[in-house]
Amino acid sequence: MVAAPTLSITTGNGQNILNWTALTDVHYLVKRSASAAGPFEIIAPHVMGTTQYVDSTALPGVVYYYVVSAINDVGEGPDSAAVAAAPLGYAVLDRSGWIATASASAANQPASNALDANGATRWSTGAAQAVGQWFQVDMNSLKSINKVVLDAGASTGDYPRGYDVRISNDGINWTSVASGGGTTAVTTITFPPATGRYVRVVLTATLGPWWSVHELNIYGQSAELPSPWQHLDIGAVLAGNASYVDPVFSINGSGADIWGTADQFHYAYQISSGDCSVIAKVLSIDNTNAWAKSGAMIRETTAAGSIHAGIFVTPGAGVSFQ
Repeated sequence: MVAAPTLSITTGNGQNILNWTALTDVHYLVKRSASAAGPFEIIAPHVMGTTQYVDSTALPGVVYYYVVSAINDVGEGPDSAAVAAAPLGYAVLDRSGWIATASASAANQPASNALDANGATRWSTGAAQAVGQWFQVDMNSLKSINKVVLDAGASTGDYPRGYDVRISNDGINWTSVASGGGTTAVTTITFPPATGRYVRVVLTATLGPWWSVHELNIYGQSAELPSPWQHLDIGAVLAGNASYVDPVFSINGSGADIWGTADQFHYAYQISSGDCSVIAKVLSIDNTNAWAKSGAMIRETTAAGSIHAGIFVTPGAGVSFQ
């Protein structure tokens, strides 16, 4: 029977980074539990070709226990010894330059009052809570966030009875990251780290009291690419984006292919001259097509028809050099 790997973990902002000793001709199961005694739930069922896994779904400040086992043709071996880790917590973000808007505001109670660092002022709907009312913040740049705090201050009964928190890169396309309902004047909403520029809280319940926010705070960190990294769309594509939360780059893009004389994709890059090298580990890629590509590329220019060399991981066609 295959032996148990030896597991070690380092923590980052909003993530635990697992590394273990390599074994021959196996793939690995990564398991997690809230208790050292288990039970352990499989969170990565088929890790192959690498001895690292980044758990970005772990909540900052919460202790998790991990084990890793290996599987070969004979079967699954024993679990590694359990290792505990808690992701680093995110800090409250600086709100300077943020822009607040809302579906509606009471007279003399604009959305900006929720960002003015003055607990005596407030934003409010000026009407009873109703499904679809919303409050939105533009953070001016990409952030990786994991907590939103809505403080109703002296308006103790004006907390949201039902809410859905959504995040967006462009203010148009939204992804829900948390839902629930408040029970006290301070509504604290936590969720796995998510990256975006815009945050919108949408009411999902109708009730008599107004909805008021005296102060809104968001916890997270910048997700902008560190200098000297840049990113842009190559070719005629829908707008993409790139973000960085140490040590992982995340790239979202569209396009028909990287092929022929008119490439289409989103590119994160540095400018270099002379000899250079690029080393990248592809942790995951969405299976939008068997030939969807993620990897490392050296490119002469950012024109769609530029000369380039790259090695790519694909969901259904293996690893390709072109």
